[in-house]
Amino acid sequence: MPPIFRLGQLIGHVGLGENFEQSCMEKTEIRRRRFWRSAEEILEAKYLQKVGLVKSNAESLSVRGICLQVSHPDERHEPFVINFTFSRSIDDENEISDGQCSCTAGSIAKCKHAVALLLHLTT
Repeated sequence: MPPIFRLGQLIGHVGLGENFEQSCMEKTEIRRRRFWRSAEEILEAKYLQKVGLVKSNAESLSVRGICLQVSHPDERHEPFVINFTFSRSIDDENEISDGQCSCTAGSIAKCKHAVALLLHLTT
């Protein structure tokens, strides 16, 4: 299955540049950003779990992921639920039309959990 989301789109979503491919910012510079490092750590620790396609049709697709709480991975805390809806375009570019995470910072889907899910979808 091809990636649902491109790395350049992720960079634009989190506000690191309008067009990643045309900017001179390298990935190592981006990694210095706290949320990027945190998102990578979530993936490496396998805290992002049960990522799956919830709905797919000609106009859109919805993806959901479950993420263990990074600050309490071994305790009995409710995991965070991350949802993204992508609208499909003519050129096969899926664009975010809605996104949210159940964490306190996730209402605009730019928290580390949401970034981890989007980063997962780029592979």
